[in-house]
Amino acid sequence: MQPSKNTEAKPTKLTTARRTYRCARCRAEIGRGDQYLTVTVSHGSPSKEVFETRGGCPTAVAHGFRVRTKVCKTCLVAEPPT
Repeated sequence: MQPSKNTEAKPTKLTTARRTYRCARCRAEIGRGDQYLTVTVSHGSPSKEVFETRGGCPTAVAHGFRVRTKVCKTCLVAEPPT
């Protein structure tokens, strides 16, 4: 595996909430007008997909998925994304 050529960290882009949400880390309320960060979390291996035949019918089996979650500004300061 080769090291990344870009050594600078990407700036974090915050979004202003249009309605109330819940923080995925601390479960606190993100109020309307507050800023939050959208983080994508992978469960399993989303890129791994296998095609099988089940009962004579070809079927695609996914071994993972991705979920976009919202993180409040307080959690962002306490634990920055990697």
